[in-house]
Amino acid sequence: MLVIVAPVLIFSGIYIAIGAYFLLSYCWIPHLRSRHVMWFIVSCFLYAVYNLTRLGMYTAPTAAGLYFWLRMAHALIALIAISIAGFLSHYVKNEQQWIMKYFYAIFGMFALAVLFGGKHVFVVYDSIAGSIGIFNASIPRLRGDAGAVVIALYAFLFLSIFYYFLHIAVWGVKGEKKEIIAMMSGMVVLFAALTFDVVMAFKPMTFIFLGEFGFFFLMLAMCYSTINQIALHWKERSQRGQKGQSGDWLKEVDIASLKERLLNLMHEEKVFRDENISLEVMAKYLSLSTSKFSQFMNAVMESDFRNFINKFRIEEAKRLLETQPDLSIKHICYEVGFQSSSTFHDAFKKFTGTSPARFRKDLAA
Repeated sequence: MLVIVAPVLIFSGIYIAIGAYFLLSYCWIPHLRSRHVMWFIVSCFLYAVYNLTRLGMYTAPTAAGLYFWLRMAHALIALIAISIAGFLSHYVKNEQQWIMKYFYAIFGMFALAVLFGGKHVFVVYDSIAGSIGIFNASIPRLRGDAGAVVIALYAFLFLSIFYYFLHIAVWGVKGEKKEIIAMMSGMVVLFAALTFDVVMAFKPMTFIFLGEFGFFFLMLAMCYSTINQIALHWKERSQRGQKGQSGDWLKEVDIASLKERLLNLMHEEKVFRDENISLEVMAKYLSLSTSKFSQFMNAVMESDFRNFINKFRIEEAKRLLETQPDLSIKHICYEVGFQSSSTFHDAFKKFTGTSPARFRKDLAA
């Protein structure tokens, strides 16, 4: 029995330790107080409690006790799904945030249904004595079938994972590529583990399922993403500090001339139309180092480079939408320098408050 219980205790200890560490950090370090970090902390503690329900299953002295822990485990699966959805909302673009509310509501209803659904959760026939695999550990087991609530819960969980990948393919997500890859990898492992759980459900339930292993790998991916977000924040703070200390060179140059040259590149040469335009390229145009040009943008133009470029791209897109109604929106997207239509639509809505299609329709009205 110790061989079976030990992994559960180890996983639970890891979740509690990580959750406690980030909770203390959340309380004491102001810049960590974000919904993204809070959802990760909640997920850690929910993972720990979920694993402890498995411990309850393995040590339950009666079939009734085993059934109780079985229902608790599935209610927690629904709650974990809510916390994962909350964590992933950090990467979902603003115009798709509304869908996350439906995930919270649906999985919340599943949690309540598991707790109070009666025979619709599991249809238990009887309990049997048995052992687990090669370890020969005797635990109570149940004979029965999953009810409509549990079947629907697993079905929606699978659909949610499919939706996550579909979301990336269709709408894209915001965030660093390596974070997105980590989350996708964790989802794949969780999907495989849940598949194994479902297959095992067709046999007499032994509760040596892989669900906790799938959640463990997903938690590692979430942990990595959270740490990466924190590291990026510290890096940005460090860079801002360095800019503040090294910005004295601006006092020694003709700022008005630099600004005029930059705006001339935008208005006359329209360099923003180049989809490969970058901070480094623009710095060379102005005969500045990349770091000095970045300082110039922040201190003088009061904008970061990407927003500065996108502002001119959107103004040009608005002009084309008005003066060339026969051009498709997709053509205009690439014409003004954007590399993807999703990025174009996001930027257009950010600067105008509406979509390109709506903007063109309003012009025609």
